[in-house]
Amino acid sequence: MNTAWMSHARCAAEDVDEELFFPRSEANLGQVAEAREMCLNCPVLALCREWALAEPPSLAGIWGGLTHSERTHRRRQEARTAAQAG
Repeated sequence: MNTAWMSHARCAAEDVDEELFFPRSEANLGQVAEAREMCLNCPVLALCREWALAEPPSLAGIWGGLTHSERTHRRRQEARTAAQAG
């Protein structure tokens, strides 16, 4: 998948601390909420989320407004739906 969209992401701005998107724990709700807030107003949110869901499950951090656990959950849901349909 083409990643040219990444340069248009809000998190790519020079004044954004990358660490915001890599909390030590998903239980750090304040940090997760702050990262999501930035994602919600991002012009490339849909592309970022699509990319993150297509990447290996080991991808760490918050991508497309989703935590690692949320992406894992979505992948499992999609696999179940595909299995039921096929």
